[in-house]
Amino acid sequence: MNQQLSQLGFDVVTIDGSVDRASARVAVNDKTALQGNYDPAELIPDEAGTRTPETVRETTISMLIELGPQRLIANLGEGLGGKESPDLVKAFVDSVHEESEKIIKSLEGKESPDLVKAVVDSVHEESEKIING
Repeated sequence: MNQQLSQLGFDVVTIDGSVDRASARVAVNDKTALQGNYDPAELIPDEAGTRTPETVRETTISMLIELGPQRLIANLGEGLGGKESPDLVKAFVDSVHEESEKIIKSLEGKESPDLVKAVVDSVHEESEKIING
């Protein structure tokens, strides 16, 4: 994704799974909202049972951190294909609401230049909580 796209005056740019999230956010900065790009494969149960509401929450947190929780329309990069688990779809929607609220609250009062650092710090804190239980 290039920065020229963000200078065309669009309110929202949709990105699919082929677009690097962090690069997209840097390219559009705070000028343009992004729509996308959660991988719908994360919502399809696998035979090993590795896709759970917890893994959906973790991957959703990653998406929110990389794209930023604001000026974001969080949705699937390629849409639903019919094989998704309703429980995992619910976990995605719930995680977007709950985790974006936490991230936004952690950023309150921060100046724009400090937002990237604040988001990175927030990621590290959340990662530590997940790892350490």
